[in-house]
Amino acid sequence: MDEVDYLERRASEEAAAAEATDCREARCIHLAMADHYRRMAKEIAGAHSRLESLPEHPR
Repeated sequence: MDEVDYLERRASEEAAAAEATDCREARCIHLAMADHYRRMAKEIAGAHSRLESLPEHPR
């Protein structure tokens, strides 16, 4: 699940950027993006899980 790993890494980077800035607006944007990346990672991981649980399609 490379895309999930990527999104989780981006979420961590955005959270770190939020901690590193003194600008309130920038911090809010970084935190919002971190939340967005985490939600997307969770959604994609769930989709992968549901896909794996489906039976094989007969050909």
